[in-house]
Amino acid sequence: MFSDICNDYAVVRFLTIIKSSLDIIRIIGPILSMVALVFFFIRLMGNPEDKKVKKGLTNSIIALIVLFLIPTIINVTIGLVVGDFSLQNCLEQAERTNNQVDYSQFADGYISSGKEPSTIITDPDDYDEGSTSDVVVTGNFVDVANDVWLKVVNGNFSYRAIYNNKTYYNQIPITNNYIDCSGFVSWVLYEYGYKEQFGGKQKKTIDFMETDWTKYGWQVIDVAAGEDVSDKIQEGDILVRADRSGSGYSFGHVNIIAKVRGSKIYAYDCGSESFWRNSSGEPIDASWFVKDSRPGKIIRVS
Repeated sequence: MFSDICNDYAVVRFLTIIKSSLDIIRIIGPILSMVALVFFFIRLMGNPEDKKVKKGLTNSIIALIVLFLIPTIINVTIGLVVGDFSLQNCLEQAERTNNQVDYSQFADGYISSGKEPSTIITDPDDYDEGSTSDVVVTGNFVDVANDVWLKVVNGNFSYRAIYNNKTYYNQIPITNNYIDCSGFVSWVLYEYGYKEQFGGKQKKTIDFMETDWTKYGWQVIDVAAGEDVSDKIQEGDILVRADRSGSGYSFGHVNIIAKVRGSKIYAYDCGSESFWRNSSGEPIDASWFVKDSRPGKIIRVS
């Protein structure tokens, strides 16, 4: 029960603040307590009968003990209500989720770097939508996503979305070792068989939100802002979310659902270099994204 709260998008920020506060207390608290102990001990040496000094010394010792016992006290208190619980594990999970959420805000956003990409399309409007007449499906969609994921995991890839406030659309298939979340999904669709539609042109999250995917025979399920789609999502679904901007959408985030295991949702997700570098080739825990605060779509490739 409480493990779900540790992953809950709505309380992750609060838990992260608590962890930061506790980290500060653990560093500063003992230092201040030790300084107080030394101060009162010196005063007590000069006047052993001073009751105020004795009380201050006692209070300093109690404060030092309480500081070390705070995590244990919280664990025991919450454990009495919800059963087995670890504050440290919960805070660590919240921090991981918070890092993912923070990075997802830039998944198709501004990331500055010192080098130009080697192969790019500067004007995506030069490419048309293509047609579905020559699509040759090359296998199970999730298997294809896994194959491309392993190319990224085992390759020398760096994250790249926007350079110096100018949007760069990767060439598909990607050949320049730069990738972002939507570039990955576009590449998977290319390898899956939609070569004419995705050959040469990466689609950004804005495109994934605004394109009519039903023309390919795919199913599209609209997702409300903040809606938890855990009970709707399936393996192989493309999940995209982006904030509204005027009559359209701003840049957002997109991934491919790899596995659904109860309350845990795993995905192939190139929203951060840390995602694929720390994955050991496995899909990452993306349970936070199914509860994201932005509106979106589930795109079910047929």
